[in-house]
Amino acid sequence: MSEWDSSYLASDQGAVDGFGGSDADASHSIVEHEVDGGRRFLTDVDGDGYADLVAVDGDHDGVVEAAYSDTDGDGRLDTTMRDYDEDGLADQLLHDANGDGRTDA
Repeated sequence: MSEWDSSYLASDQGAVDGFGGSDADASHSIVEHEVDGGRRFLTDVDGDGYADLVAVDGDHDGVVEAAYSDTDGDGRLDTTMRDYDEDGLADQLLHDANGDGRTDA
């Protein structure tokens, strides 16, 4: 189940960003609620239609366990943050700095 209501899109056929408007600079978010209570947050910051930030709260405690982000705007999620002990601070940060699709640091 998602909080995003797409019912208005059919009436806005002139939209170019898929969210009912043509403002390419506007950010859009979708919050997905899973059956077990977990949540995923997907945000398109630059309006290109691809998620620039994905945050996962898998155990529905309000603390994000994993976050993925597109730091260079190429449409790929190239940075991963993981919080293993759920204290709200990153325990692991992985990043593809040179764009080859593999973690560098």
